[in-house]
Amino acid sequence: MTREHDNHSWRQAPPPPFYDEVIKEGKVRENKAHGQLTITYQGPCPCCLGQTVSVTPLTVIPSDDQGIRGQSAGEPFTVTMECACLTVHPNTPEGMRGCGHEWEVTVR
Repeated sequence: MTREHDNHSWRQAPPPPFYDEVIKEGKVRENKAHGQLTITYQGPCPCCLGQTVSVTPLTVIPSDDQGIRGQSAGEPFTVTMECACLTVHPNTPEGMRGCGHEWEVTVR
């Protein structure tokens, strides 16, 4: 099945039927530096199919006896990502881009 970018209205709902399949096509990376944990999703937006790089910063909590604890301690956790494709979809608020759709990725 060939899929193309869908320039639908901003924050369209519900998500398309291929949503879960498309999320798996993206790459999720984590980067820990200077007390900051950054999660990056790079790939197609599961809603509009536009190529996106969505970055979500999280706070890393230092711990005296265990190094870094909390979300970065090796336990899987979920992070909310938002479409940041370069397209300005119809009805997109001024100064924003992408389709406005949010989704969750699991970081392991």
